[in-house]
Amino acid sequence: MLRRRHLPALAMPVTAARAGLTLLGIRVAPGAEAAFAALAARLQDTSLRLVPGAAGECGALAFGARPAGPALLPFAGFPCGMAAAELRHWLGTADGQALWAAGFARRGLHAFPLAAVTRAAPPDSPAPGCAHGAVVELALPPAVLAGLPAACRAALEAACAAAWAAAETLPTVPALAPPAAAESVQRWWAMVTAAPEATALRLAERYRAARLAALFGTLPAA
Repeated sequence: MLRRRHLPALAMPVTAARAGLTLLGIRVAPGAEAAFAALAARLQDTSLRLVPGAAGECGALAFGARPAGPALLPFAGFPCGMAAAELRHWLGTADGQALWAAGFARRGLHAFPLAAVTRAAPPDSPAPGCAHGAVVELALPPAVLAGLPAACRAALEAACAAAWAAAETLPTVPALAPPAAAESVQRWWAMVTAAPEATALRLAERYRAARLAALFGTLPAA
């Protein structure tokens, strides 16, 4: 039985080949287990295996990089933010993909979107329990990705793309927060978009444009 090893993320990016297999240790965040299982199933006929939480944490499967910076908060989701279908549509556009890549690059990561889901805001949110969209992604340091054998990297990229293409599109309209909570979210969003990273990446302007595109009928999602 594999035991968790407390190793730095890059100390052991890929385990030694075992019976011709390459094992990649992945930390799976609570709520992302189904996406992990679906991705792992797509890799069963390849030489790459994903191992949850074992053999060194080479990457993470979660909702936005932890801690999510301003550029990634729209994709991690927040109350009164985009619904799952809106996020999926946005990531089908050049601007959404560019913001996604820039946000993860600032955290030293390369990320593959796997699914857009609906989840409840956590207790420390401005509107706890309010449903909103969120993107589940697999995030890896570029050095880990580059260290994979070519066949494994190709298999991983293909499996991630197939998982995203096959993922179910969930509700288009996010749940509305109570008025008091909505005011809290507005104040919180104003602070987020005033952060240096957010202003450098024009987060408020790009997010507003994406919401308007959804409002004026560019859905269904890409």
